[in-house]
Amino acid sequence: MGHAQAAPQCKVVVVVVVVVVVVVVVVVVVVVVVVVVVVVEVVVVLVGVEVVVVVVVVVVVVVVVVLVVVVVLVVVLVVVVVVVVVVVEVVVVVVVVVVVVVVVVVVVLVEVVVVVVVVVVVVVVVVVVVVVVVVVIIARVVVAAVVEVVIVVVEAAAVVVVVVLVVLVVVVLSSKNKLSIYFCVPYPFDTSLLESLQHSRQDIRRWLSCKLC
Repeated sequence: MGHAQAAPQCKVVVVVVVVVVVVVVVVVVVVVVVVVVVVVEVVVVLVGVEVVVVVVVVVVVVVVVVLVVVVVLVVVLVVVVVVVVVVVEVVVVVVVVVVVVVVVVVVVLVEVVVVVVVVVVVVVVVVVVVVVVVVVIIARVVVAAVVEVVIVVVEAAAVVVVVVLVVLVVVVLSSKNKLSIYFCVPYPFDTSLLESLQHSRQDIRRWLSCKLC
């Protein structure tokens, strides 16, 4: 009688365990898929397509690890339930049901905790990767802007230096010509000779060269 009553109840327990395991696996897969989609969209919006490959590889590796952990937990749960059911099948039906329920609850709670921890680790890893990528891109932009500003400042300084040098050369040359004319032209200035040369510039220069000291 004990075996006859325990067999249907064991089947019911196994069915319940399988249903619970399937529900947990489906929930984990849905959560992981949602996290992957959200992370990929955030990375695409923030840093562009060029960094998505790295993030996708990291996320895929973490998802594979999560799925492996879930599968191992499912196998352990089924094995534990089967062993408990087989060992306790000769005992009173009430004791069997209580023990199986307790074992299933404990295993399910442990599995849920492990899944939550793995999901948290995945989210933290993805956030760290996104932050690092964003910091690198911002650093590149800042360095490029600083380099451009330095180049513009150097070019402007070079132009200012050239202009100042040209002005100084012009001032020095003009001062030298005025001084040489001032000291070398005899006094008083002979205006009659300039009038006779018809105010020609070349003739004036020729006349000045003749009158220099």
